[in-house]
Amino acid sequence: MVKKYQHLVLAGTFDHFHKGHKRFLNHALNYADNIYCGITTGWANENKVYKQGIQAYKNRLKKLNCYLNNKSARVKIFPLNDPFGSAVDNNFFNAIAATPDTLSGVKAVNNIRKSKGLKPLPIILTDLVLADDKKKISSTRIRLGEINRIGFVYQQALNHNTTLFLPKNNRHYFKKPIGRLISGSNQSHAWAGKTALCWLKKINPSLIITVGDMATQSFLLNNIAPNLAVFDQRCQRQPINFNLHHKLRKKSQFFYQAINKPGTISADSIFGLKQIHEQLINKNFSGLMQIKGEEDLLVLPIILMFPLKTAVFYGQPDQGLVKILITEKIKSKALNLIKKFKP
Repeated sequence: MVKKYQHLVLAGTFDHFHKGHKRFLNHALNYADNIYCGITTGWANENKVYKQGIQAYKNRLKKLNCYLNNKSARVKIFPLNDPFGSAVDNNFFNAIAATPDTLSGVKAVNNIRKSKGLKPLPIILTDLVLADDKKKISSTRIRLGEINRIGFVYQQALNHNTTLFLPKNNRHYFKKPIGRLISGSNQSHAWAGKTALCWLKKINPSLIITVGDMATQSFLLNNIAPNLAVFDQRCQRQPINFNLHHKLRKKSQFFYQAINKPGTISADSIFGLKQIHEQLINKNFSGLMQIKGEEDLLVLPIILMFPLKTAVFYGQPDQGLVKILITEKIKSKALNLIKKFKP
C-alpha cells in the first residue's frame, strides 16, 4: 500500500513505554513509508513532573526497539539532544507527527522552518489514549504510580467510602514478606536501620515511607527522616512509649490521624493516604500518620497509591525489617493481595 508521505519525523521521551506510545507510532506508520523517531535525552527531563522517576535513555531505547522489532526496516531511531533537532534545518522530511500534548512544540518547529525559508511540515495528529478513569494515559501518571501502562487505575481497587476486611481464611497470604527481609530481632533496630541506609544510598529512592513503630524507630536511630511515617504507638499490639515520635512530629509539616481496626484497610485510612499523597508530591512536604488500631496492612494501599521508586519499610514480627522498592511488578503483587480482601 502506497503511503501518503515518504519521510515522517516524530519525537518523544517514550518513558515507561505505554499504550499511548503504541498508538502514536502505529498512526505515523500508517501515513509514511519511513519514520524517523527521536528519543529525548536528559535536557528534556528538567521541567517534567516527578522527573526523578524517568527511566534512563538506554532503558527507553530498549523498550522502543523491542516494540518496533518487526518494523525496524521502516523506522530509524536517533537521540534528540535539543528541542528541534534536524526537523528545522532541511527539506528531507515530508511530515511531522504530534499528539494534543506535543502540538505546541510541533507548531514551534514549523514557525522556525518558516523563519528559515523552509515549508512548514504537514502535521499528523494522533488522539490520546484514555485510561479507565477517562483521563489520558501518560508517562507522568505511570511514574506517579496512578496507572499502569495499559491504563488500569490502581485506586480502582480502593475506595475511600468502603472499608476492606481480610477474611481469616486468607490471612496466610500475608505471613511472607512482600519485599526483601533485613533479618534481625525487635532489639536490633539500629542495626536494621543502618543496613537499610546502605541500601537507600544504592537505589536513591524518590520517597521513603516507614510503616510501623519499629520500622520508624530503626530509621530515626540512624538519623534517617522518612517522608512519611505511619505508626500506631504499639509493637506487636502492645502499647509503647516512643519519645522519638514526638521529636519527629515537631519537624513534620503535616500530621494525619485515622482509625484502622486490625484485619482491615479502612475507608478512613485510604482517604487520609490520598490527602498525604498530595502533600508529598505537590508540596514536597514530609510528615506523620497516626493510626488508632493497627497499621500493618496499610503497606498495601501505600504500594498501590504512591509513586514508582518509593522505598517502603515495615516490620515483620520476630524476623526483622522488610524493604520494598515500589515498581510496576510490586504494584501488581499488591493488587493481587488486595483482591484477598472483602468489602
